[in-house]
Amino acid sequence: MRRWLPSHLMLVLSLIAIVGCAPQQTSRGGSQSSPVPTAQRESRPLSVVLRIEPFDITDTASSRNNFGKNLFGTGLVNLDRDENPYPVLIEAVPRLNSESWRVFPDGRMETTYRLKTGLTWHDGAPFTSEDVAFTRRANSVRIEWGLSVSSISPVEHRAIDEVIAADPQTVVIKWKQPYIDAANPDLRPLARHIIEPVLDQGVAEIFGSHPYWTTEYVGLGAYRLAHWEPGAYIDGAAFEGYALGRPKIDRVRLTWSGDPNATLARLLAGDADIALDQAIQFQQAVTLRRGWSGEGKGTVLLRASQIRQLQAQHRPAYANPAVVLDARFRRATAHAIDRQAVADAMLEGEGEAAETIAPGSVSFHSEIERVVPMYPFDVRRTEQLLGEIGIVKGPDGVYVSPTEGRLTPEIMGIAEGQEGQETTIVADFMKRAGFDSPLRLVPAALINQSDETKATYPAWRTNYTGANRSMSAERQLGSRVSAPENRWGGTNKTGWNNPEHDRLYETWTRTLDRDERTRLIVQIIKLTNEELPYIPLYFNMEVVAHVGALQGPYRPAIESTPYENIHMWAWK
Repeated sequence: MRRWLPSHLMLVLSLIAIVGCAPQQTSRGGSQSSPVPTAQRESRPLSVVLRIEPFDITDTASSRNNFGKNLFGTGLVNLDRDENPYPVLIEAVPRLNSESWRVFPDGRMETTYRLKTGLTWHDGAPFTSEDVAFTRRANSVRIEWGLSVSSISPVEHRAIDEVIAADPQTVVIKWKQPYIDAANPDLRPLARHIIEPVLDQGVAEIFGSHPYWTTEYVGLGAYRLAHWEPGAYIDGAAFEGYALGRPKIDRVRLTWSGDPNATLARLLAGDADIALDQAIQFQQAVTLRRGWSGEGKGTVLLRASQIRQLQAQHRPAYANPAVVLDARFRRATAHAIDRQAVADAMLEGEGEAAETIAPGSVSFHSEIERVVPMYPFDVRRTEQLLGEIGIVKGPDGVYVSPTEGRLTPEIMGIAEGQEGQETTIVADFMKRAGFDSPLRLVPAALINQSDETKATYPAWRTNYTGANRSMSAERQLGSRVSAPENRWGGTNKTGWNNPEHDRLYETWTRTLDRDERTRLIVQIIKLTNEELPYIPLYFNMEVVAHVGALQGPYRPAIESTPYENIHMWAWK
């Protein structure tokens, strides 16, 4: 069958080979670079463009908010470009089956972290183990009060028994069970000397709205927050006391735009130095390659780190038509979409269609193919499966339900750029298959400011999930469902809640045997493809683009970030 493709397809295939040579990495996760004269550093701040303004500094419900969180704050440990943990605030990463990481016969564990000496917060206050122990307490209260803590792993949080400040420089974490990421816990320290008195007032609204989380944030990251002008920009200044060394660039300014073409124009005009966290997309990357064709003008880095998907609504109060709650309906719908055609249209013929959340490059893909159900493009199969649940086409060729009448499952997506085009193509396939699906395109500035809008769509919504070793199973946990109780802040915007999925994931996190972990991931993928909380579409490219004068950013592995070494970035 002839594939549906946009008219511009294949015009720029020769430009898709994006190059971005990463500088050699040091033992601390940074990149090597020659010293930069102070006068030159101070003469030019780094201008960064993000997709959206951060909600707050310490937490994020979206990878589109990661940069600010990692610029001003840090964890005990980071992951380098090869996803190997290296110490930031501590002297050494705990090693399994050593005094620093002990596993007891009953399954409990204990990990020990020795803080580096002489570290301070951005305001000069000493950083001690009491801050780490307090962070555990504060996170527990934030979860209890339903405040925004979507970046905290609920499985890790439940696995921790207690966090002990053994002495001012030593942190001991006692674990109730094995936990694979115990060496690099997601326990990003909070400034106890600032926020503990607020917490002790016992009022959720006062604690949650305190300016510490936003305009008055004090952290331990490479840059300190100098000024936040809400709706306009955020300024950062190099932190002299950063644990990995003073940043080479003195000042950073963050701005944001939901329009990737506007960001593209800024990069080409020299008004911005780097775009990341989804500020530009693949189509803009191709155009940048044209504009930066001269040697040294700029670099575009790509990695297939996202899976684009069509998310189904799983909340009965919002599902319309209600049949979208039926997995059989979702399976039938999956057969109606030509994923490879969507991938080709979006990525200029170089895209990989997604039959599951796992890309074809994973080592266990043959096992996935053996046990996981797939839904190849076949509108005849769509009609057959719908017929089995009593849904047939009316005289006009549109599907009609015996209980709900003419089916009009809306498809919502972001209006601008690649996402708007993608949503339009998916809606076209749905209409061709026999669904009278209205298309609803929402401006990015509106949808990114409203978690409620993201979660209360009636039927379908195009969105993405990051690809990682857990296949982003943590984002679909029942404990992370967006709801009024957590101000719609959870990562699980679909509302899907499957206890077996959650059990498999939690078992995976406490399993130290590699082969068993692989078996569990395959089972998670199998269950997800059977239930289809979302329909996988294709694997998208995450784009980081920066001017040629900047050195340091690199193409990372799936779970690390392209800016963990920001203290080493420098002007050539």
